[in-house]
Amino acid sequence: MLPATDPGNRIGALLVNPGGPGGGFEGFLSNGAGLSERLLARFDVVGWNPRGVSASLYPDCYEEAKGLQVIGALSDTPENEAAIAEVAQQTAEACLAGLDGRAELISTVQTVHDMDLIRDALGEEQINFFGYSYGTVLGQFYADRYGPNARAVVIDGVLDTSLTHDDVLVEQIRGFARVVDEVFDACLEDGACPIVGDPKSSYLQLMSSVETDPLLDAEGNVLVGPGEVQLALVIISYFPSQYWSLFYEAFALAWEGVGQPLHDLAQRYLGAADLGSFFSISCTDGGRLSKEDLDRLIDRMVEEAGEFGRGAAAEARMCQFWPETETRPHEPIRAPEAASVLVIGNRGDNATPYEWAVAVAESLETGLLLTYNGTGHTSYGLHQCVDDVVDNYLIDLDLPAEDIECG
Repeated sequence: MLPATDPGNRIGALLVNPGGPGGGFEGFLSNGAGLSERLLARFDVVGWNPRGVSASLYPDCYEEAKGLQVIGALSDTPENEAAIAEVAQQTAEACLAGLDGRAELISTVQTVHDMDLIRDALGEEQINFFGYSYGTVLGQFYADRYGPNARAVVIDGVLDTSLTHDDVLVEQIRGFARVVDEVFDACLEDGACPIVGDPKSSYLQLMSSVETDPLLDAEGNVLVGPGEVQLALVIISYFPSQYWSLFYEAFALAWEGVGQPLHDLAQRYLGAADLGSFFSISCTDGGRLSKEDLDRLIDRMVEEAGEFGRGAAAEARMCQFWPETETRPHEPIRAPEAASVLVIGNRGDNATPYEWAVAVAESLETGLLLTYNGTGHTSYGLHQCVDDVVDNYLIDLDLPAEDIECG
């Protein structure tokens, strides 16, 4: 907990979730949860590790999941497919061993029930909630199941709960592909961009080159293979456009044989959340996949984004070896008893397409849409207009009568 810095004007408790699934609270809270000084003054900001995230019931398979994420970017050959399937099975087995065979206990729905137990343990009649990305799923289900216990709910970078696990991955990779194309197009239009020639063609050539001849460090360890190239591009797509030059510079250096900057970008993705928790919670919520279902899903992702889509199917590959669980409901959330839910959508979002925010705001009986005309994943902290709307709502429960647009 971060106690309110102005306790005399304390409003109550504000639960926060940084996303994932797999995002813990320790580093998040140490950075003030990204919240303004106004909010930190008026609320006790409370973080918690959801089920399956650094908890007593914990998959403890981060290294295996990281390996699966990296190897998944190998080119489409029978030999590579067999290697990826073997790593996916080993990852699932490691995650399930950590969970002691109780994968059904780390579902999102059970975490939502925990949120209300936290409210009760804090002695609060109502709590406030601010969730980013996957945290928006927690916010939607809490508003639906415990509506009267929520004073205010803000969800930023919104997942559409009506979509199946497969459809989320397909629509998400469509969003990533769109932003990736924008990253390459921006380089083409920038005379100072250090990538020589057509950026997208250069990217594909580098992917092919480092699969057979990876970039190594002084000790002979792999710094950059196909997985690192792809993940560096993935992580930069999360950033607002003013940061895309970090990828351009790292990419150009990789072509010259200097792999450390591109490696470091990839590690930022691999360290953003515990991938073992991410994959495990996703498979528990989404359900086991048959080999036929997995093949159909990968075909759909390839259709949307080519090899980029195929490489993004790592979490789904593990689900082929997951036990049967009670999946999360995949249905529109109405939350008829909840106070207003502020739904924030960024038109340039890669991981949670703007259309999802529109759909969720429409399905919620008390949903209000805030649109940010920007780039990057989520919106709070990127534009003063967004921050003011959020802060005014959480502090004063003040919202406009109609949908809002910023930027």
